[in-house]
Amino acid sequence: MVVQLWYPAGAVGADAPRAQYLGRDRREADVVAALEAEYLGAPAFLLDGPPRAHTHAVFDAAPAAGGRFPVVLFSPGLGGLRTQNTAGAENLAGRGYVVAGVDHPYDSAAVVPADGRTVRTRISDEAAGRGATGSVCGPPTSGSSSHNSGASTTGGWTSGGWTSDGWR
Repeated sequence: MVVQLWYPAGAVGADAPRAQYLGRDRREADVVAALEAEYLGAPAFLLDGPPRAHTHAVFDAAPAAGGRFPVVLFSPGLGGLRTQNTAGAENLAGRGYVVAGVDHPYDSAAVVPADGRTVRTRISDEAAGRGATGSVCGPPTSGSSSHNSGASTTGGWTSGGWTSDGWR
């Protein structure tokens, strides 16, 4: 599992290299964009721009002074990527939160662990068994609860919402 953190950072120079969008480096960003396009059934050229983009974040920047920060877990939805909501993660980090974005091997469109291999989605395999699991497990239920642990969750656009709802 790949986890990326966005966090409140101390001052960095204007010339500090900004983090790549969609990956730790251009190679990862290119692989992820191509496989995300394939997953979506879209022409690859529609996602050829994001790998060239850079974010506001700086890898390995020193954390901001000030002690403890609340944590938000970002778990993207079905086929989603840890970096798909980079702008939102950066916004929360700028407001004093640590955001942990997770890539789920075999669920995210593509995951590139630190060893450089590519783990592709197995959504088509999962779809074959969806009818059986839906009838056994039933739909997720919604409820409300509160806690004071200083942690929060947020989900993606699809099944990720169900995931985060279960952790409330």
